Amino acid sequence: MIPSPPHPFRLLAISDARARRPFGDLASWCDALAATWRRGAPASTPGLAVQIRDKDAGDAARLALARTARARLAPHGIGVWLNGRIDLARAAGADGVHLPAAGVPLAVVRPHAAAHALGVGVAGHDLDDVDDARRDGADYSTFGPIFPTPSKPDRDADAMPGPDGLRAAVARAGALPLIALGGLDDVARCDAAIAAGAAAVAGIRLFHDLDALQQLRDAAATLPWQRAPVAAQRTRATA
Repeated sequence: MIPSPPHPFRLLAISDARARRPFGDLASWCDALAATWRRGAPASTPGLAVQIRDKDAGDAARLALARTARARLAPHGIGVWLNGRIDLARAAGADGVHLPAAGVPLAVVRPHAAAHALGVGVAGHDLDDVDDARRDGADYSTFGPIFPTPSKPDRDADAMPGPDGLRAAVARAGALPLIALGGLDDVARCDAAIAAGAAAVAGIRLFHDLDALQQLRDAAATLPWQRAPVAAQRTRATA
């Protein structure tokens, strides 16, 4: 399948089967997400992308999920990234692949991503991860968790980097876009991450609460972003 055009984004909705349960299935959530995103949207609405994170699904199921997401979201200008598998991302026509910390190394994946016009992003938790992502040419790195979050119950709340830690990571990242992640459950926390230099913000719960999503969309249209939006441009430029 031919990849969709790159969709620059400021907000990244991370979704899996547990988060989508109230909607019934992925197609229903995608339809509700797209309708909420477009309803009354201001002209300056920032870009949105979705990351399919169903790590426990089999290959056939993950490919079907990614194809469903692309079919439902791409017509609305919403990008789709698949967690973990570049071959499935390519087959689905996704914008790119997101590599988890324990996944295939970025240096191995990136040449294949570039050859097939796919973006590649990575998970980052500390400054060493940021250094690696910058060196190996990622299109973005997530960074976090910034604040305490139920999805990472084993993390010490006192050890969370917070906005100051994110600001240090942004300074270290140079031109590499960082996506703030973790505990960004309201507009105030997203605003703090943006003020610290995040190129985008990501989350799970926030993007499955459609009322909260609409508030974030409207706020993000006016927040003082300091960095360019995230896009699969660096990888595509070398293809």
